[in-house]
Amino acid sequence: MTLPEAIAIFIERARQKKGDTGQPDRCDDPVLAAEFLMIYAAETGIQALTDLTPAMLRDFLARWYIEEIGPVIHSQSVSPSLSLQSGSKTRTPQPLALIDGLAAFFRWSDNAAGTELLNQLSPILTEMEQRLPRALEITSALTEWVASGRGAFNFPEFLASFEEGGRSQFDVDMPGAVGTVEGYFRVLHVSGREVEAEELISEERIWPIILPDEIAPLITPGYTLNLELVRSPDGWLIADCGFTYPPGAVVSCQ
Repeated sequence: MTLPEAIAIFIERARQKKGDTGQPDRCDDPVLAAEFLMIYAAETGIQALTDLTPAMLRDFLARWYIEEIGPVIHSQSVSPSLSLQSGSKTRTPQPLALIDGLAAFFRWSDNAAGTELLNQLSPILTEMEQRLPRALEITSALTEWVASGRGAFNFPEFLASFEEGGRSQFDVDMPGAVGTVEGYFRVLHVSGREVEAEELISEERIWPIILPDEIAPLITPGYTLNLELVRSPDGWLIADCGFTYPPGAVVSCQ
């Protein structure tokens, strides 16, 4: 039995079970999770049940899922009525519902196909129960903060007039100095509002990145933040942001 075949059978039986028992809509969660897994498998060329490894599951949850639902993130949750950016009619499962649904599929596969997926993959599911919602929360908080006009490029100091020959304290164009930098930054250390992070391509350590007061408590070592930073006399300030990824995520830096 291939992975697509197993997912198709699982979805059909889950829908039949719901129809027979009149269960509530939350029982769609395993179906939504399986549909998401099928889309991921099609995009990555996964065919065999044995391809469901811990590394694959981590990539599915910690990178692919975040990048798929990123455009529809709201302040506290993901609406299950929203669709994938690709135009699929598949609804978006919330992170914990996705994890529970995957566990249900792995358990079914173990019984139906003799696999040992739940035993092999449950440590990743358990790990992501906290880390995945936190990554989405950080993404949402940073996105809202930048969109509200509080990013570095909107600071009065940055927008200062140069009519009298003055210069911004951000010194973006100072000869010999790097005034802006963007990329993927893996958090190494957090001290209050200040973060030390490693830029993934150059492996350069950036310190200190100054976090907004309301976002600093959410950040812990290991998370990867996609940021655009501007240098100020006090450190690096956030000008723009992309997604945040849980510890262990392997992201494309291209």
